[in-house]
Amino acid sequence: MIFLFGESSASKVKDSGEFYCAVCDARQRFQHIQIQTYATLFFISVLPLRTIADYVECDVCQANYAPQSLTESNVEEAECPIAASHCGMVRVLVYLLLGYGKTHARVRMLQDIYHERHKQTLSEVCIQRECDWILRSHEDILAMITHMAPALGYSARLQIMLAAQRFTQACSEMAFEDRLRLNQMSSRFEIRLN
Repeated sequence: MIFLFGESSASKVKDSGEFYCAVCDARQRFQHIQIQTYATLFFISVLPLRTIADYVECDVCQANYAPQSLTESNVEEAECPIAASHCGMVRVLVYLLLGYGKTHARVRMLQDIYHERHKQTLSEVCIQRECDWILRSHEDILAMITHMAPALGYSARLQIMLAAQRFTQACSEMAFEDRLRLNQMSSRFEIRLN
């Protein structure tokens, strides 16, 4: 007898309601989304394996937040991005900035790329805070992405990687090491770049 084993993923909305979205700066509708992988037998899901994403998404701007943001009061004005999708992009871009060398032109390029993606301004103070955090933490970028990925939806992960790819191309001629780094990062985000 032949058994067909496999793996599939499925997303489900765990909760919905209203919360304060820092990106919209207003109360908005949200969905709490969880994506899990399942072992399949004859293409039928039989056993949950792991949760690959668990995040809250604003219905208006699609910014992603960690589920704890539903219980936290984050109404105050923030100098740096609060949404996990925005913080993730800043962190990855700043990590690349430190790798290529922090210059005024590259900081400006980072701000421009962030503005293109999110239509918001990113302050130099926020970039410096991220630089300080990354240098203090000594965490490698792949470990950092592995920790942040579950709080991000697919489109947020893709936006981060497209921004990282654009920043890398602007900083240098794409060498083998640059492509390898981008492929490793996108692999940790479980997405594929063309």
